[in-house]
Amino acid sequence: MKNRWDAGFGYIHDNDIAPLLVGEFGAKNVGLDTTEGRWIRQFADYLGAKGISWTFWSWNPNSGDTGGVLKDDWTTVHADKMGLLSDLMARQPMDFGGIVSPKVPTEPISSPDPSGTVGTDDLSLSVVTDSTWGSGWCGHLEVRNSGAVSAQVSSMTLRITSGQKVSSTWNGEPSTSGTRVTIKAPAWANVPAGGRFADTGLCLSGSSAPKALGITIVGGEPVTIGDPRQQPEPAPAPVTPAPELPETPAIPEPGPGIDDPAPAADLAVTFRQDSSWEGGYCRTAVVTNTGDEASGPWHLIFRLPAEASMSTHWNGVISEAGGIFTVTPPSWADTIGAGNASSAFGFCVVGAGEPQDASAGVQ
Repeated sequence: MKNRWDAGFGYIHDNDIAPLLVGEFGAKNVGLDTTEGRWIRQFADYLGAKGISWTFWSWNPNSGDTGGVLKDDWTTVHADKMGLLSDLMARQPMDFGGIVSPKVPTEPISSPDPSGTVGTDDLSLSVVTDSTWGSGWCGHLEVRNSGAVSAQVSSMTLRITSGQKVSSTWNGEPSTSGTRVTIKAPAWANVPAGGRFADTGLCLSGSSAPKALGITIVGGEPVTIGDPRQQPEPAPAPVTPAPELPETPAIPEPGPGIDDPAPAADLAVTFRQDSSWEGGYCRTAVVTNTGDEASGPWHLIFRLPAEASMSTHWNGVISEAGGIFTVTPPSWADTIGAGNASSAFGFCVVGAGEPQDASAGVQ
């Protein structure tokens, strides 16, 4: 499909011929279980990857071909459509049940300088998280070159956790051996001197981010990125025996009590602006675990001003008292890994005034 879209209109954007706006696209189903859903997800991924402007059809539910963002009651929001549009507005990679075709760069790429070489200390590989949720993770790989000559990336190697699987990639061909994933870079994956390459990415089942292991460059040696399992162990330091002392009976340490509290997670809350209009808005709550350990089941608390009332919500159970809302996330999103975020819960409001006094804690 990507090649057809490139030939039909994408070239206008790629060659900067004129501003491009794609209007009035939509679908009744946006899930991976139907051809229609897979089509619109791939189309949304294409628009987001290129940064093409768009309008969605439609907000109102009485469109016979596509339905609307609103359900037939004209009040309740389709959570799955709102989720797709939220990811598209944030230009997040979108899983559509296949491997995304490589993006063709719009600027000429310089070839590696044959007069110089890239040292192993000049290249670095890092994993950048783009989005995460209870059952998945998406991100891109960033290769930086601090050397004086350009480098052509051949492949990038990652380690995933046991049980994780690669659900989709873009601008790269993956191969998996156990927990080791090697992504063959596209032919145009050039890293200029002092620059970076960040156009290859992937989505995984499970919310854990992969660990960067190494890079292979065309005509060069593999570059290992500090994986402790691949580093030589330091020689042990000489040990001087300590004088023997009389043995003192050990005092047993108290065991964990039944009432000992679970370790608290550091949770931060922000609200992503999905859409706004005169008389209302929709927001997604992003709860980030800034601590060093995974959270336990968590809850979100926030307040809406008196002039605002919640019209609908998705992916959470809500209780409300005096304008203060308490949200319990669904079971598949009730644990947030260290350094990860949950953006499962969202809501729409009629009226004015943003959510206030937001906090999240472990139950």
